[in-house]
Amino acid sequence: MLKFQSVRKVFGQGVVALDSVTLEVPKGQFCVLLGPSGAGKSTLLKMANGLCEPTAGEVWFDNRRINNDSLKDIRWRIGMVHQQL
Repeated sequence: MLKFQSVRKVFGQGVVALDSVTLEVPKGQFCVLLGPSGAGKSTLLKMANGLCEPTAGEVWFDNRRINNDSLKDIRWRIGMVHQQL
């Protein structure tokens, strides 16, 4: 299971990329994030593999909070495919 709980991300000059995102993807299911450019899709996914830390909220994978201590065990189990235009 991949779970985002009240995730918020604010960049640099106060740019809010994500605001209070809560999402749960059960184990064995697929999820598609669809939205316009700049909607925060990539930022959300980067949080799932530790490339970006939330300003607030938590990200969980298989009932383990994603943080510096858990990344080594979790990262190899999470894959991302970026669309190239």
